[in-house]
Order: sequence, then structure tokens, then C-alpha cells
Amino acid sequence: MSTETESDNKVLLQGCFDGKEHAARAFYDRFKNLLYAAIHGWISKFAPESEHAEDVQEVFHNVLILIMEDGFARLRGLIHSSRISGYLYVMAYNETGRYFHKKWQDAKKKADEEPVSGEADHLIEKLSQEERLGIVAEFMKTLSVREGAIMRCFYAQEMSYAEIGRTLGLSTSNVGVMISRIKDKCVKFIRIKYGERL
Repeated sequence: MSTETESDNKVLLQGCFDGKEHAARAFYDRFKNLLYAAIHGWISKFAPESEHAEDVQEVFHNVLILIMEDGFARLRGLIHSSRISGYLYVMAYNETGRYFHKKWQDAKKKADEEPVSGEADHLIEKLSQEERLGIVAEFMKTLSVREGAIMRCFYAQEMSYAEIGRTLGLSTSNVGVMISRIKDKCVKFIRIKYGERL
């Protein structure tokens, strides 16, 4: 890292500490891609089997709030851009972990309160037996191999989240998150195909 860049970063951070809006914008422009890439990478490790564009945006927003809500005080000890990058990388990891822990806890709580029923089940109940079989067969084709396995375990074999987790090598909370997402996909799928009747 050149002296000029280190000096530039020091000036940039001092401007942020002093509450200068142009410095905050410059900080954002300089580090947004690094932070976004770090968050995307950590989310891919935390939830490799999920679609996570919305999760990346949410965590990115959360990290920016954490940095800016205290007037950049968290960064007061940082001068070199390499240290800033490392600090942001760690923040991305911590916030991603916190974010998914909360999601898993919420999914587990919801599953404990209402393990089988939900909007997808309610919509399916409105269909005839023939329609149900057809839509389930079509919907299964849209799922990944792991999602399909979870569906079969949950609905066909009526296994608990813990049993599915042991069978497929997933945590109970991760099973809950995935089932919730599969049900959301199913609701959208049913509404597209039978929306005018529901």
C-alpha cells in the first residue's frame, strides 16, 4: 500500500469522523464493492443452498448502519486501507452470522408454533385431488435435489425437522428455514397456475 493511499485514507476517515457528508459518500464509494463481495461470500458459506440476493442487500444495509450510526467511531483506530478492508471483512462475517442466526431462530420458533400448516397447505387444500397431484409433481421439478429431498421427508414421510436434519446432514434450524422458503416458492407457483380460482 503506498504512502499516498495511506495518507488519503487517513484524510478520508478524519472527514468521516468530523461528520463531513462528502467524506461519508467517498468512504461508501471506495469500500462498497469490497463490503458487498465479502457479505456475498459469507452468505454463500452460511446458506449455500439458498437464493440470497435479498439477504445480501439486507446484511449490506445493516453493516452500513452499524458503521455510520456512531459517526464512524468503530473505525477511529484504523488508518491503512488494508486494515479498513480487514475490519470490514470481519464486520461482514459477524453481521452475516447474526442475521442468519436470527432467521434460523425465527424459522424454528414459527415451525414449533405451526409445524405443518401454512398458506401453501391452505391453498393446496382448495384444489381437487387430481390438481394436487399434478401441481405437486410440477412444483417438485422446480426444486433443487436437496429441496426435493426435504419435501419428500417432510410431507411423504412426515419426518420432524430434527429427523430430516439427521437424514440430510443439516441443522434443525436450517431445515426450518429451507421448508419455509420452499413453502413460499410453492405459494407463488400455485398462485401463478391457479390464481384466478384462489
